[in-house]
Amino acid sequence: MVPNAGEIIAKIPMFTGKSWQLESLPGGLTNWNYRVTSGEESYVLRIGGPNVSLLGIDRKREISALTAAANAGIAPEVFWSDTASGILVSRFLEADGDLSPPHQPGTILEIAAVLKNVHRLSPEGAPFSPLGTIESYVAVSRERGFLFPNGFQRLVARCREYTLDLAQDQGEPRFCHNDLNGGNLFYAGRLRILDWEYAGWGDPFFDLASIALNFAYGPGRIDQLLAAYFGALDQRARQRIRMHMFLVRMFGLSWDMVQHCTLEHGETYRERITKRLEQAISEC
Repeated sequence: MVPNAGEIIAKIPMFTGKSWQLESLPGGLTNWNYRVTSGEESYVLRIGGPNVSLLGIDRKREISALTAAANAGIAPEVFWSDTASGILVSRFLEADGDLSPPHQPGTILEIAAVLKNVHRLSPEGAPFSPLGTIESYVAVSRERGFLFPNGFQRLVARCREYTLDLAQDQGEPRFCHNDLNGGNLFYAGRLRILDWEYAGWGDPFFDLASIALNFAYGPGRIDQLLAAYFGALDQRARQRIRMHMFLVRMFGLSWDMVQHCTLEHGETYRERITKRLEQAISEC
């Protein structure tokens, strides 16, 4: 059920006694988002969706990450939040550009630079395990009767295999965003990042792999991204990002499965699941 945003705004102290206008914003697969205009100021009202606990989202850690990123100029400023309900008020930033085309060398350099700034953050946060998250989502889906296709366990086994391989030479954990799809990056004066629900301490290669996979980088662009981030390039870096790209795909696939099994409109995820399954099987 879609919440009544007007009733929610009326209960937020910063809007008490003020007039405001409300406009629904597109996008957002987990939450409901609105633009709230009051006087000369515009804000984004985020109302948390129903599947927070099943998706492993911790709102307190999200706000800690978002605040640190905002202070570093990477994310919009936070004005008010209620971690119990998942309600968040942040600054509305008018986009003055996008990442099209995200394959240009200059854009790749910008992405690498902002990722390095993300990975320098040090807010409170828990470890983020791609494999642990995938296995948790698979368990949730199984409990709710999801019919896994033949060969699916082979995909999960490949995730475990890659995780063991990656652990052999993983460096110190860095703070990572862990959900870098195209909808979460935009220009507003400079490159910004939205949606810090999955942020936590982990391997920077997962963020790099998210960019490479979600923007469909080929081998040449992947090499450019790695060289821009690390300043050098070696074969092991190529291997690591490829393994992480598979984990990113499986993270997205298992996330879709949870949504499919638990939301009223879950059937809308069927096409995404089918496509991601086909891609994962072809890569396994």
